[in-house]
Amino acid sequence: MDSQTERRFRFVKAARTEEVPQGTFKAVRLEEFDLILTNWEGSFYCFRNRCPHQHNSLEGAKVWDGMLECPWHHFRYNLRTGENLYPRNVYPQDEPRLQEQLHPLDPYPLRVIRGEILVGLPTSYPSDSP
Repeated sequence: MDSQTERRFRFVKAARTEEVPQGTFKAVRLEEFDLILTNWEGSFYCFRNRCPHQHNSLEGAKVWDGMLECPWHHFRYNLRTGENLYPRNVYPQDEPRLQEQLHPLDPYPLRVIRGEILVGLPTSYPSDSP
């Protein structure tokens, strides 16, 4: 992480690694931020606990094959990048109405130090966040 990123985030304890077993998720609230932690093959990821498709909670999501799948409409997102994988791969490129639905997940930086998962919360954010 570069020094620019360091200045934009303060890291707060979200959970212990054993609280987020492989292939699962854990919903946490840190201050005013509703987040979801996931563990895929020993790597941890953190996202805003809202599916960007229709803003439903991601609680009940499935984590598999490096993806997080929303429990509501089965939109799938790459855990490493947050990018929408499905239905992006089946939506026609020339359909703006459908393409507008394909926003990525909102990722949060994290660190794992001595078994603790620390999530980077923004030091400042727009009034419409989190």
